[in-house]
Amino acid sequence: MGRNRVVKKVLFYFALAAVAITGISAGLVYAYQDKIIGLFVAEANKHITTKVDVGKISLSLFDKFPQVAVALEQVNVHEGIAESDSSLARAEKLYFTFSVFDIIRGKYDVKQLYLENGSIHVRVLKNGQVNYHIIATDSSNSSGDFAFNLEKINLSQVAIRYTDLHLNHYIEADAQQLVAAMAITNDQIELEANGNATISTIRIGESEYFKEKSVALQTALTIDRTAHTIALQPSVVQVEGAAYEVGGKIAYGGTTELDLQLQGKETNIQSLLSLLPQQITREYSQYRSEGDV
Repeated sequence: MGRNRVVKKVLFYFALAAVAITGISAGLVYAYQDKIIGLFVAEANKHITTKVDVGKISLSLFDKFPQVAVALEQVNVHEGIAESDSSLARAEKLYFTFSVFDIIRGKYDVKQLYLENGSIHVRVLKNGQVNYHIIATDSSNSSGDFAFNLEKINLSQVAIRYTDLHLNHYIEADAQQLVAAMAITNDQIELEANGNATISTIRIGESEYFKEKSVALQTALTIDRTAHTIALQPSVVQVEGAAYEVGGKIAYGGTTELDLQLQGKETNIQSLLSLLPQQITREYSQYRSEGDV
């Protein structure tokens, strides 16, 4: 009986402390929401060079608890091409999160971004111009009170399209759940990504690859913005039961140059052919394999 009484007291005080902390946090969020939103908007305007439409902006303690989130609804990010009304990205919900202790410190460090129920369309025009240069390179006038140091990007139910009119490439995919960790310097972008997606098509010229395939992705790469290269560390792509390890380098300064190595795991001829264009699969469909490819 005595032990049960002690356990009940511990649980009671634990619950009381949790309620008190939550109440204090909610009070801080309510008291400082106008100031925080104002700092967020001012700092975002210094970093983004294109027009952004937002239906509603608010501060939330519970949407991404225990992190505090600046929540944007019905977001439309215009692409970085002059006189274009097309979108680079849209989202029903966009969250930028930071610690509740940042409110106490008075300095806010945004480390995660959540993009939910939206779309991203990256375009390369026939003249080589791209639509995704929307981040200001000079951040010397940034405020010391609010900083964007994104370490992780979370995509949930996001349609992704890549259209390259210059090289006649097209990619269409749906990211059900994708988490990317990143580190950005002036010269390099380091990216790690894990998650699940459905690839509708990868079209190169008139040939289609990976048509309607579910994939699980685990990859790490480094983008060198000075040398115009992408170094892809050995990465695992699982396609409907078959696994492929891909690594190597991609150069994109002029004509795209691929130097990639592919190793199949738990694969066979049929699973490999299913990724290729129909004109190739028809020619080799009668073949069967034994063992791993």
